Order: sequence, then C-alpha cells, then structure tokens
Amino acid sequence: MLKRQIHRFLNASRIGSILLFSLIFVSIIGFTLETEYIDNKWLRYLSLSVAILFLVEYFLRIWTADLAKPDLKNPRLAYIFSFYGIVDLLAFLPVLLVPNISGSVLLRSLRFIRLFQIMKFKPLTNGFRRIWAAVYISRTELAISLGISVSLIFVGAVLMYLVEGDIQPDTFGSVPRALWWSMATLTTVGYGDVYPVTAIGKALASLVAIVGIGAVAMPAGILAAAFSSMGSNETKEQ
Repeated sequence: MLKRQIHRFLNASRIGSILLFSLIFVSIIGFTLETEYIDNKWLRYLSLSVAILFLVEYFLRIWTADLAKPDLKNPRLAYIFSFYGIVDLLAFLPVLLVPNISGSVLLRSLRFIRLFQIMKFKPLTNGFRRIWAAVYISRTELAISLGISVSLIFVGAVLMYLVEGDIQPDTFGSVPRALWWSMATLTTVGYGDVYPVTAIGKALASLVAIVGIGAVAMPAGILAAAFSSMGSNETKEQ
C-alpha cells in the first residue's frame, strides 16, 4: 500500500510535480549563486540538502520501478539505465562528489551537470521531445537552410575582403578576418566592432543585412511548418 502511494506521488501527483519543480528551481538558483559567492557555507548546505532529497527520490523510484513498468523482466535495471534514470542520477551525484564549487575546471564542469535537473520535470521534457521531433521531421530543409546561410556568410566575407581589404587590412585584409563581420551582420547581431568605411562597403553591408533577415527567418518558418504538421496529424489521430 505504501509502495503504491509513493509511486503515485512520484509519477501521477500534481503536488509531487510541483514539489519536484520547486526543488529543481531552488537547486539551479543555488548553483547560480554559488558561482558568485564561492564557498558560502549556507549555499553549500542548501546544495547538499537538495542533493540528498534527490538521492532519496532516486532510490524511491528504483524501489517502485516494478509498479511503473510491471511488464519488464527487470524494471529496476531498466529504470537505472533509462534516460530518466541517468538524469535523476546526475541530479545529485555531482553535488555529493564535488561539494565545493571551487577547484579545477574539470571539477567545476562536473558541478555544471546539475543543470540537467531541469530534464527531470516531465512537462518540459515532453516539450523538448516535440521540438526534437519537429527538427527531425524537417532535418533536410534545415540542413539546406544551414548550407545557404553558410554560403552567404562566405560570399559576404569574400566581397567585403575585395572591397575593404586594402583600406582596412587589420579587419578585412583576408577572407578569414572578414568572416567575423559577415557572420555578425548576416545573423543580424551587428556587434559594431568591425564595420566598412567606404560607400561601396556600406552598400554591401546593407545588402548583407537585408539578406540576413531572410536567412535567420528561414529556419523559424521551417520549424513552424513542422509544428503545424505535427499538430494536424495529432488532431486526425484523435
């Protein structure tokens, strides 16, 4: 009876989902603050407390795995090596292995794995799956769009090298140097650290910026069409 109640609380309870998301939120906020207030003991206690709660949840999920998937021969092992099982493990293991955020880059990188905790919130995970499905459906169109964008970046860099190379050799004196400007302009970022000074160069920059609007919008339109197609198929199935 207790086992079934715990299983329902972890997998089918609104309160359980809210508590889980709250723990994830507190953990991520704690991680963020730890990068500023290194070795703060209260943040360390908070981090360890949340990690212990995730540890308890992990073993409770292992204990109740036979209720989640009763048709499997070994549901506990299936959970441990499943996507959710690995994410649940990553939610607490790095914190227990590396209690302090200070140290080498390798140790700090291990602590960064804590951000995978957001994947434990299943509504968000379902959203990620839908996004991945849309990307997979439109992978050919997206690849073509990426190829067009890369080609435009290269062409823009070559043209700017020919126009501005002699006047600004430090920034446009070669195609590789001009690539930074072309990428920043075509993606409509426009940092402003590098810019043309000649009339022809400015006209070319304006053209590249206009073309960049379409290049950036193209993948968004492709993904929007994929989401629309997925929604239509789901409606027909219902």
